[in-house]
Amino acid sequence: MGLLNKIKKTKHHNEWLDKKTPDVVERKIKGIVLAIDPGTTKSAYTLYDSDKHKLIEFGKINNEELILKLIDFRLHTEYLAIEGMQNYGSAVGKSTFTTCIWIGRYLQRWEDIGGESKIIYRRQVKSFITPGIKSNDSKIRTALIDMFPATGLDSKGNPSSIGIKKSLGPLYGVSKDVWSALAIALTFCKKTVNFEKNSQSWKK
Repeated sequence: MGLLNKIKKTKHHNEWLDKKTPDVVERKIKGIVLAIDPGTTKSAYTLYDSDKHKLIEFGKINNEELILKLIDFRLHTEYLAIEGMQNYGSAVGKSTFTTCIWIGRYLQRWEDIGGESKIIYRRQVKSFITPGIKSNDSKIRTALIDMFPATGLDSKGNPSSIGIKKSLGPLYGVSKDVWSALAIALTFCKKTVNFEKNSQSWKK
C-alpha cells in the first residue's frame, strides 16, 4: 500500500475522447505514456516521453511480472495505451482468447490504481504510422526508425537511430514486439515527427 498512497486518484477526463468515435484520440497527449502490445504469456511495453520524444524504458516480460509493474509505471504516467483485438472474420484459437483476458486484466488493474486507459487497434496504428500505403510490421518498423534522430552510428560508421553498443542511438535495443508497443505509444499521442537526413533536429 506504500506505493498506492503516493498515487492520487484522478477523475476520468472524457473530454479528450471523441464522443462520436470513442476509439480515436482527438488531441495530442503530452507527457509520458505506457504502451503495451499484449501477448498470451509475455507482453511488450514501452514507457515513452512524448514531450522529449524518447523512450524511458522498454522490454518484453512475462504477463504476471508486467501486471505487477503497473503500479510502478503509474508513478510516471496517468495514461495506458494497449493494443486491442479485432475480428476480421477468421477463426481464432485459444491463444487469442487468452490474450484478450490479459488485455482485460491490464485495463482493470490500471483503472484500479487511478489511471486512464485507451485501446488502440492495429488499423489505427497502420493508418497513423504508415498512412496511405499497404502496411506491415516491416514498414511500420522502418517508419518508426525514420521518426527518431540518427544520433548513433551503425557498424559502418553511418548515422543511425539504432546504432551499436559503442555508439547508441535512441532506439538501441528495441526489437520484435517492442516496435509494436512503440507504434502504439506514438499513435496514442498522435505524435508525428519528421527528421531531416543526417540531422538531429525534428519537426512536430
